[in-house]
Amino acid sequence: MWHTCSMASGEIAKDIAGVNRASSQISVNSTQVEASAGELSRLAAQLTESVVRFKITQPINLGVFRILCHGLSFQSRLAA
Repeated sequence: MWHTCSMASGEIAKDIAGVNRASSQISVNSTQVEASAGELSRLAAQLTESVVRFKITQPINLGVFRILCHGLSFQSRLAA
């Protein structure tokens, strides 16, 4: 009986150690997620600032409009 209780206690101790390791890893991962979320928030603010800065608020008549992209040329006639 004593041997069985000792084995059970050993198994419980191993389980507790495993839970402690998992808890520590979750804590590390949570810190990394929090840091990434903060960085994404800063990048979103920078992107919003850039979009606002380059947003065209008045219609522009460009007549014939050309786009050069990766060596290809596209031409379009924009409505006045």
